[in-house]
Amino acid sequence: MSATTDRPAPVIVRLLQRSRPMPTELPSIRQRIESYARSCSAMLREVASLETTVTVEEFKQQEARAVLHHLPGTLLVSSFVPFWNARIGIRLDRSLLIRALDALYGGDPKKLGSRPPARALTSLERSLAISLARGFVSELLSALGEAERSTATEERLVEPGEQENLGVAKMEYVAASLKLVDYGELLTVAFPIVAIERLAEQLEANDTEEERVVDLDWTEQFRRNVELSTVELVAKIDGPRLLLSDVAALKPGSLIEFDREFIRNVTLVAGEQPVFKGRLGQSRGNFTVLLSRPLAPSPQSDDQG
Repeated sequence: MSATTDRPAPVIVRLLQRSRPMPTELPSIRQRIESYARSCSAMLREVASLETTVTVEEFKQQEARAVLHHLPGTLLVSSFVPFWNARIGIRLDRSLLIRALDALYGGDPKKLGSRPPARALTSLERSLAISLARGFVSELLSALGEAERSTATEERLVEPGEQENLGVAKMEYVAASLKLVDYGELLTVAFPIVAIERLAEQLEANDTEEERVVDLDWTEQFRRNVELSTVELVAKIDGPRLLLSDVAALKPGSLIEFDREFIRNVTLVAGEQPVFKGRLGQSRGNFTVLLSRPLAPSPQSDDQG
């Protein structure tokens, strides 16, 4: 077969890619990210005394390095998540630090003058940037249902011009652009796409469970009907091997001898389904079958049913 025939046609590739929506397009995932944005509003109020509404401006799959790089007037903080073996990146506007400091010292964070100059951060500003990033990461892990098994460590400021290794090679990321409505500023949170893929699987499983409506009255009636149903039991004994000529010669009155071992190997059949192995015996003048072990359902009988 030639190399060209091994490759799917471009149209087929596009159809296969569109057959399943991207995790970022799933309504359930979008709702989680929107809930995350609301929780960030409460976090900013608690950590930095900032009163602002946080909304989702954009949420899409994107290469991490295309999103998390230094822009004029921004800071980049990264946190390592061992469970993912990857980093979460938070890009903040430097103005957010000034607003937070104003609010913490009793000022009005909305009355910011000119944009802060590009200078080295003070130790207080660096500490505040780490605290804010830690809050954004903590709220993200909670929103993704990862808070119990995932923790973020090694929070650090990435210096301008420094190349940050955000994760293993070729790991795909998603980026959420959050808008601080009262200040008209954006911040970006980027994290591995595997986190929302795992969450999407969990939500899909939960939705499936919730769709199963159990009618207890119907269930009880069904149980009674099944228990009162009758089924024909047949005891089968494997007989000796005979030549076709001997079988052809059988007639009423012919006698077939069964070895004692055959009698010990009886199969009890219910509705063409073997259910028990047993041994043939007698009790009070009647033939009996002493059950020895149950038999697993036959796959063939399941298919026929």
